[in-house]
Order: sequence, then structure tokens, then C-alpha cells
Amino acid sequence: MAETLFVLLLLTLVLALQGYQERAVGRCLVLSTGALAGLALARYFALVFPLPAAALNLALLPPLPWRRRLRNAAIALTVAGIPIAFWMGLAGGATGFLTGDDRWAPRDLPAEVAHWSKDTGLADHARLTAKTLVIDFFCPRQHAGLAVVTRPHPQGRVEWAGLVLVLAAGVVLALQLGQGALPRTALDRVAVARSGGALLVELVVFFYATTLAVWTFANNDPIHTRFLYPSYALLVLLGFHAYAWVMARAREPACAVPFVGLYLLVGAVQLWRSVQAAPLPIR
Repeated sequence: MAETLFVLLLLTLVLALQGYQERAVGRCLVLSTGALAGLALARYFALVFPLPAAALNLALLPPLPWRRRLRNAAIALTVAGIPIAFWMGLAGGATGFLTGDDRWAPRDLPAEVAHWSKDTGLADHARLTAKTLVIDFFCPRQHAGLAVVTRPHPQGRVEWAGLVLVLAAGVVLALQLGQGALPRTALDRVAVARSGGALLVELVVFFYATTLAVWTFANNDPIHTRFLYPSYALLVLLGFHAYAWVMARAREPACAVPFVGLYLLVGAVQLWRSVQAAPLPIR
């Protein structure tokens, strides 16, 4: 289905943007443009993420004169926008809405899901986002479907263990940052900005910021796995980048322990749930 394709295209975009930021190779720009066009056709959400994020990267970071950067970013956005503009034109002519439906009007929910209307504020969406992430990465019993995140969910020992490992890895990372590992010169900062890890951090932050913003003002279903899973591949890659960055600077081998423990736990949880978890009802 198109939403699954979104993940593959997003990873393709990450690789293409990284190559273009490092070498400004034309084929990387073409691949970025094609990935953006496919992403927009797969999900309307691509119009707020990742199209704006990609445009900023194309305009600001490649080693080219600023006018060429702006021109290339404008060309990529224009070409990538043509297919979705055509599709939205058809939808607007048929329904009166460019997205095929009114995404802002209040929803008249059926009685069995009337409790969804309680989770419509920014704080509610932030809570559901955190709940979805914890369940999807660390719960061995079920994934964070609508029937799970919109109901009380007591956390088990495995989920608490995952949170402790995340906190421990974050502490190790913070300690390395506090030991003078930050870039000092302008050239160092440019090099960091063009690195794969920096690109992943930017995309992850952009994804969750735009998700919370859109859900706060639109009339979508509550946040759950379907809406967040495109970011999971980015989070996994970011975890490996953080591990590599820490171990390249750490003096103690013990710094690897929380990262390795986290990888093993996530892998075991996903394997166990893939085999054992029962299908969930939608509501």
C-alpha cells in the first residue's frame, strides 16, 4: 500500500540528500526530486514533511554558490509538486476539497469511538505520541493500534527496561557532549551539518513537530502506529549514529552497554511480537 511505500521513499530521500550535501552530485538531486514526488503521492502529509525539510537542505547545505542552491531547491520542489498538484486538482474537482475531504471540520464520531474526541489538544497528541513510541518499540504483547493507545495501558517490566536503557544511552551521549566534543569553528559546524547524523536529527525533529502541529488543528484519528511508523526507520538509524559517535570519542568500553542492551531489547521485542501477537480490533 502507498503508506508502506512512504518508508522506502523516505530512506531513499535520506541517502540522496546526504550524497548531495557531501558532493553536490546531479544524480543525487534527481533522486531526491523523484523521492519527494513519490512521497507526496503516497501521503498528503509529505506536503508538510519531508518536502519543506528537504527544500531547506537543498537550499542551505550543498557545497555550491547560494544562487545555485536556491535554484536547485526551487527546481526540485516544482518538479516534485507537479504529480501531487495534478492529483489534488482532480480531487478538488470531484469533491470540492483538494485533499478529497474536509480535514478541518468537527467530526461526528460513532458512539463506540466517541472517546476519541477527548484527545484533541496538543498535550493529548504529545501523550499519545510518547505512548505509541513506548508500546511499538518495547511492548512484547501488542503494537500501538487505535484500540490500545485510546485505552488505559499499564506498562510492563519490558517497557520500563526499555525506557531505562534509553535514559542511560541519553546520559552517556550527554556526557560525551559535555566533554568538549561540540564543533568549535565555522568549518567544523558546516561539516557537522552535512553529516548523516545531523540530517537524521533534523528530519526526526521536523517529523514530530509537524505531526503534533497538524494533529492539533486537523480532524484526524488519534495518533497511533499508522501515523508514526514512517519515522521508526529514522529513529533506528539515528540510534546507530549516536552509538558510533559516542564510541569514537569514549574512553570507556562500558559506554557501549546501554546502546547494545537497547538494540538487543528492541530486536527481541519485535521478533517476539511478530510471532506471538494477536491481531487487534480497529476500535
